[in-house]
Amino acid sequence: MQAWLDELAGPGSRLTLSGAVTSMGEYTTAEDPRYGGVSVDSYRPGRGGGAARRGSNADGPYALTLYTDAIHEDSPEEVVRAWVTLVLPAGAEAGQRYTIAGFSDAEEREVQAHVRGHGNAWGFSRQVAGELYLAELGEQVSAAWRLEAAEGRGEEARRVVAEGAVEGLDFTPQREARYAITVNGDSEQYLGRVSIHETPNDFAVSIGNRIVLDVPTEIGAGEYALSDQAGDGAIRVSLMRHEVEEIDGAIRFSERNGVFDAEISLEASGEDEVQLSGRLEELDFDR
Repeated sequence: MQAWLDELAGPGSRLTLSGAVTSMGEYTTAEDPRYGGVSVDSYRPGRGGGAARRGSNADGPYALTLYTDAIHEDSPEEVVRAWVTLVLPAGAEAGQRYTIAGFSDAEEREVQAHVRGHGNAWGFSRQVAGELYLAELGEQVSAAWRLEAAEGRGEEARRVVAEGAVEGLDFTPQREARYAITVNGDSEQYLGRVSIHETPNDFAVSIGNRIVLDVPTEIGAGEYALSDQAGDGAIRVSLMRHEVEEIDGAIRFSERNGVFDAEISLEASGEDEVQLSGRLEELDFDR
């Protein structure tokens, strides 16, 4: 596996599929203008959902997704994109080797993996077995792996082998909310992704628990009051899960390279009593 990394001779990736799916040469979609966005190799916090692990920017677990062009044996004339996703265990460390298993079968210290393609029209996620060598994990990731996976069950199952390596792939942080919230005396810690939707007048920033901040389009670094009503420099907050009549608090934005982090604290009163305190990260408001 170290030899596969040495062959890259610098930042890049290779993904070879064989069996029921065959990759097409040395090609990877990250290098081709036909593909962009989610079709570019990525290293980021695990996204969760189903049996998949959910991660944070600071602590992981982290997920790698690598792409290539490939053909499936059912449609040998149709070249489509294909990818392998590898979700590292929590606390993964560089210089270690990890066993690979399926998303629903992986133990705590094993890598979760599957092979998919063509808009999820086909996938190989059963009887997953293999090994991953993690050479680097930090601001960049370098790793190499070999795994086998099946589609279907028993003797009729079709199989694919995925071998590959990635060198020096930059970390892509997620928009993230991490806060403590107390509702009528009951407290919990929340960690999740933030979604941002542009409206005609502002950005609707959803931070989990059906809490939405209406952030002005001209937002800049500094401290802003939080209120149940917009105006006078205040940012309106909606707590749609709770019956509240008054909201008071503040949010302080800091900016680096056009991306914002924020410290947030609020109290709300009414039929429900709500207190929230925490941090938002990687808020990229498109102007």
